[in-house]
Amino acid sequence: MRVHSEDARQAPAELTGAGGTEPKAESPRAALSWDGRSYGGGLGNRIFLATIRAAGRWPTYLLLALVVPYYCLIARRARRASRAYLDRVLGPAGFFRSLGRAYRHFFEFGQVLVDRFIFYARAGSFEFDRRGWERIEAALGRGKGAIFLSAHLGGWELASAVRRGGFSSERRLPVPLNVVMFVAGDGRGPHFVDLLEREGDLKVIQVRDGSIPFEILAALERGEIVALHGDRALSQAVVRVPFLGSPAAFPTGPWQIAAATGAPVVPVFLVKTGWRRYRFETHEPIQVEAPRRDRARVIEEHVASFAKLLETLAAEHPYQWFNFYNFWE
Repeated sequence: MRVHSEDARQAPAELTGAGGTEPKAESPRAALSWDGRSYGGGLGNRIFLATIRAAGRWPTYLLLALVVPYYCLIARRARRASRAYLDRVLGPAGFFRSLGRAYRHFFEFGQVLVDRFIFYARAGSFEFDRRGWERIEAALGRGKGAIFLSAHLGGWELASAVRRGGFSSERRLPVPLNVVMFVAGDGRGPHFVDLLEREGDLKVIQVRDGSIPFEILAALERGEIVALHGDRALSQAVVRVPFLGSPAAFPTGPWQIAAATGAPVVPVFLVKTGWRRYRFETHEPIQVEAPRRDRARVIEEHVASFAKLLETLAAEHPYQWFNFYNFWE
């Protein structure tokens, strides 16, 4: 299990910026508030993976339940961030109630990480529901590829099940899936990248700075899918829009790519609805079309709409949004 602390260099899975017109760039401090520094890291991952392989799902969940209090104690910044977020979405709480909320928040985060290893190690099965699959087919039918825009909500790392047919043998994605992940300045990617590529039947595109890797544009040119996150700002290419009662910085990069390439943006989310059950939600494809002089305004409107959608999902699944840092900084 990893609980991330506050810093911006190692966060996984989002585009950090883009060229062209950039709406309302923020200061570096405001945009770069996360670095994904981990407690546990690779060793913790290996311990949980070994437990899954040796004992299965339920003993691993039990181990997780015993480990979470340790993280509640040592990950103080993450605990404070959890409280700040949950107070917004659930209302203020006293000390002991907020501590119980933090435990549940960390435990549900840990469950998603454990489920990731169960799925990719083929150590157990899950049931997947689908909503709006036909919207993916409609988006791809335009011949421009598609941008899957998600967030750190639910089991996003399991969403590659759509590529290898994890939801249904008849509903396998017809084109390759490319997942964009941020890589730290030291060049080390997340520990599970090799497992993700091998078992998820997808390609990981690594981002190391604020530029757009050529692989993203090339994949869209080939009509493929590129998956990005839209809820973590790692560069100055952001806009501040309302989110859970206060303005927060959201990245504009995915929308700039959509405007430049003509690829539709498809908001997708995978939320955990039971011990073995997930729901894959596909929302209406969005075409980013605007003259260059109006592009900044149009992109800001799309970012605000995405933030509103994420706000709705966070209210429905309050313990499944996993940005453990001061999002409103």
